[in-house]
Amino acid sequence: MFTKHLYLIFFLVMSFTQKGLACNGGCPAGGGYLGIVPQFSKNFVGLRYRVRSFESHNHDAANQSSLFQFQTAEVWGRFYPSKRIQAFVFLPFQMNSEKIAKGVNQVQNIGDISFVFNYNLLNTGDSVGCYWKHNLLLGIGAKLPTGKYQQRNESKQIYPLAFQPGTGAYSGIFSAIYTLRKGKIGFNSNATYYYNGQNELEYSFGNMLSLSGNMFYWMKWGNVSFLPSIGTYNEIAARDIDNGYYVNNTGGSLGYLSIGSDVYLNRLALGLTVQTPYLVQIPENAMKNDFRMIASATVLF
Repeated sequence: MFTKHLYLIFFLVMSFTQKGLACNGGCPAGGGYLGIVPQFSKNFVGLRYRVRSFESHNHDAANQSSLFQFQTAEVWGRFYPSKRIQAFVFLPFQMNSEKIAKGVNQVQNIGDISFVFNYNLLNTGDSVGCYWKHNLLLGIGAKLPTGKYQQRNESKQIYPLAFQPGTGAYSGIFSAIYTLRKGKIGFNSNATYYYNGQNELEYSFGNMLSLSGNMFYWMKWGNVSFLPSIGTYNEIAARDIDNGYYVNNTGGSLGYLSIGSDVYLNRLALGLTVQTPYLVQIPENAMKNDFRMIASATVLF
């Protein structure tokens, strides 16, 4: 019976790996990935560190390669204004760098703050007669233009917008989170859509859809609980628009295999997830050695 349940969850996870359009510079590394959020019914506040690094081949006269690294140190939290409503808040600090043969380009500053309000549409977690436990949340929120987006290098030239800590534009956020569980095994999925506005430079990043699906298994050893998980994460992005024209070499699809685990000790929750790509469909595909990691520490209350 356990094997049948495992096959069912695996099929649901793989349903998220379909092709689409992927995140360009308009979204930070793993920005749409929420993962399996700890202890559904409790408030929490914590720190989350996200990093993405990859090599990109420059098609210029020098024909050189660049090593990009996008790091985010983020304060995040979840709070319950009422029983059925939960609020997520994300306060990021961006640290972006590009290593080239001539040196390093680097920018550091506060990124775009975002928030989402989720409404608990379905919750059978307390129902004794339910064989499978279901939980469905629908959310709406926004990303605010709090991050700088016109920072310059030593030559006073403005860095590309994809390299900036912020976007300079408002974005609408629409999300859905669904969890299916029986006993110690379960499946968690998350869909988030970003509708990106235009900044004062008349530039707008392509709208983006992120999809994730993870199967998980509860384990306990003494007072410590473990929640290992495996699944997929996809980013699907439309092309950017600059002064009414589509921008070349933007948009596309990226798909990642995600492997991680959460550890719970009393009110403390620690999490670590690594992601490696299995699907890369972007214009001028010259990206390689793409790697993402997400680490978090939260306090439940």
